[in-house]
Amino acid sequence: MYKVRALRLALTDLWEELLLVVVTGVLGALLGALLLPLPFVVATHYHLARRVSRRRVVSWRELPALARSNLRFFALWTALVVLVSLVLMGNIFFYLSIGAVWSQMAAWVMVGLLFTWLVPQPFVPALYLQAPEQSVRSALRRAAVFVTMDPLAPLTLLLAVALPAVPLAYYAWPLLGILLPFMALVVTRMVQLRTESDDMKR
Repeated sequence: MYKVRALRLALTDLWEELLLVVVTGVLGALLGALLLPLPFVVATHYHLARRVSRRRVVSWRELPALARSNLRFFALWTALVVLVSLVLMGNIFFYLSIGAVWSQMAAWVMVGLLFTWLVPQPFVPALYLQAPEQSVRSALRRAAVFVTMDPLAPLTLLLAVALPAVPLAYYAWPLLGILLPFMALVVTRMVQLRTESDDMKR
């Protein structure tokens, strides 16, 4: 089962680059809260995850370059994710405020759309970095196909991120920022192993 192997490899990557992941995760969480630097933060995490998974040494001086790499994609993708999510959440609150039976049903439809929209998003940057010449649209389409063909992948990712989130929230909440780079490590490993498995089948 490649998902378990991906999780094990991601944990190994995390252990080997613990200091770098912790520092970039905490600083990224602080900067990401402002929303404007969010594309730089996400780009850093996914590029870092890709390099670490390939056993490439990453120095601190490389981080600014990683943050700017493929910036057009990360800016467009981040803006799209935030915009669509806000629109769907606004619709949910609007329909819930009406209080009628039909509006409750419409609100649940919007919840389903929001869930469907958000589930493949963590896989989009990892799939894009496999072939940076593709567009945001094709990366979104590949991510949707990825989670549709293997729905256990996002479930495994959710558990991998949610389980450590609880103790961290209680005992070391400043370290919650490492969950985003850890998620990038897990997703990157999943995409790599799934791609290798598909290539072997061919």
